Order: sequence, then C-alpha cells, then structure tokens
Amino acid sequence: MHDRRSLLQRLFLAAAATVIAAPAVEAQSWPARSITFVIPWAAAGSTDVAGRLLAEYVGKELGATIVVENKPGASSAIGTEYVSRQPADGYTFLVTGTNIAITAAANPSVKYDALRDFTHIGMAGQFAAAFLVNSATPYATLAEVAADIRAQPGKLNYTSPGVGSGNHILFEYFKAVQQLDIPHVSYSGSGPAVQATLGNEVPMVYNSMPGMEAHIDAGTLRLLAVSSRQRSAQYPDVPTVAEAGFPELTVEYILGLSAPAALPAEIVTRLSEALQAVVNRPELASRLQAIGITAAPLGPEAFTAIVAEEVDRWGTAVGVTQISIGN
Repeated sequence: MHDRRSLLQRLFLAAAATVIAAPAVEAQSWPARSITFVIPWAAAGSTDVAGRLLAEYVGKELGATIVVENKPGASSAIGTEYVSRQPADGYTFLVTGTNIAITAAANPSVKYDALRDFTHIGMAGQFAAAFLVNSATPYATLAEVAADIRAQPGKLNYTSPGVGSGNHILFEYFKAVQQLDIPHVSYSGSGPAVQATLGNEVPMVYNSMPGMEAHIDAGTLRLLAVSSRQRSAQYPDVPTVAEAGFPELTVEYILGLSAPAALPAEIVTRLSEALQAVVNRPELASRLQAIGITAAPLGPEAFTAIVAEEVDRWGTAVGVTQISIGN
C-alpha cells in the first residue's frame, strides 16, 4: 500500500512538473510559427507605416515571419480589444499607441483595461503634435492666437483629426485651462482636417506631426509650436508649447508593442530585446525619423510605467473636457 501511495505521489509530482515546465518549453521554442502584429488603424497612416517597419526589422532579428493585420475602427478600440482577448502564447501582438489610454478614458463601452489586460513589451518611439495655422493668417506665435481668440470669443474656429482624438481632447483641455471660446470643426480624420486648414476653411489645426513636414516646408502651413518636451530636431527654431506659455498642450505620443496579459516572461524578454536592438540601429531610427517618429527604445517596465502615466493623464483630460465617444 505504501509503495502504491508513493508511486501515485511521484506520478502526481511528475505531472505537475510537466504542467509547470510546459510554458517554459514553449517559450524556449518560440517562435515556432508566424507572428501577427495587429495595427488598430487603417493602412497607409503613420502608425501603419511605423508598425510595418517594426514588423520587418523585428522579424529579421528573431528569424521569424511577422504578418501585419490592420483592424481599424472605434478610434483603435476594435483592434486593441481584439488583441486583449487573444491567447497569451506569443503569436499576437498590438502595435500600441497612446490611444490605448485615450479611447479607454473617452469611450465608456470599451471592454479592456490598458494595464490589467495587456503585457507591455517595450517602446519603439515617440512623436509630437504640431500647432499649425494657414500661412495666410497673421499669426506668428501661439500667444498671438490665444490673444485673438480672447478678443473674438466664438468667432474663430479650429480643427483636429476628429472628435475624441488625442489632439481634439488636448485642445479642449487647453481651452478649459485658458478659458477660451473657440468652436471645434469636426472632420473624419487627419487628412480632411489638414486639407480644410490648407484651404483656409478653418484657420488652425492641432495635428500629429508625422506627415506635416511637406506642408511646413512648402510654406502652406506655419508651424507655431510643437507639443514635445524638447524642440524638434527638424525645426529647432520653433518653440515647444511649454516655451510658448501653454504647457497644458504638451504631449508626446507613444509607439510600442503589447501582448495579451500573462505572456510568459521568456517571450517578453526575447521580444523586448529584439525590439530595442533594432530601434537602436541607425537605419531603422532614420526610417522612423523620416515619418516624424523619434526612436526611443524602452523595456517592459519603463514602457508599462509610461502607459500608466498616459492612463492617468488622459483620464484627467477627459474628466475636465467631458468628451465622450462611442455612446
């Protein structure tokens, strides 16, 4: 009887050890098949281009095939939520942007938590927003714009990439802090908003910097300030919004990779190391800079901390502005 009980105990312990070791064995053999990077935006935008660059370089670094899948909709909520529901097996990742925090704050119907439901792998880069005016306007500084808005309450207007976008929420937060009366003219996306500003249908736009360089260089749009904490390397003579006297407009949008929660630590480490290795290379950094994104490689802990900061920041901004989308 004792021998039988002993045998059963050994078999139980062996089975338990096999279950415990299984994730480690799976992680050691990872990747054993193709990986999917989900981009929660439509094709051809700056996030899509950047995500495809990450897939190309990280795939080569890992010796793996990485397939890019666009899942746009609901200000990135559809693709983001999709990834949160996938198995944490190392084969589905999210190309993560600041909207993981913005949409969760502004859309009550979102069914994911930006921290609890994800493993954040690492950050690849950051990009700023740009305060732009039509070149036919008289404004040379952001202070002049604010003064004119105060002098003509409700008469001027502005646009952004759309209701509930980060730039829309932030401009509305700026209005609340500065007590300005300037209506928002809504367009469906960055392209139409920029075109409306180029056509002087609206005099100003608060838009993400990627893609704006051609208009700035051509002189059709005037760059009054950048939202980053430091001046742009491309436009060093242009002040930051904080230098211009409006620190509430400061924002640096993030670009990184995330996975469903509870991803095995070995896979997190391997992918994070691969991501940081390729972003640190001048070739990829240069290609990202060409689309307005500054390489800023960070590991899992630092990137998770930044996502947490973004959750707090956008929760506060949405609370002040009372902007809600998706209802």
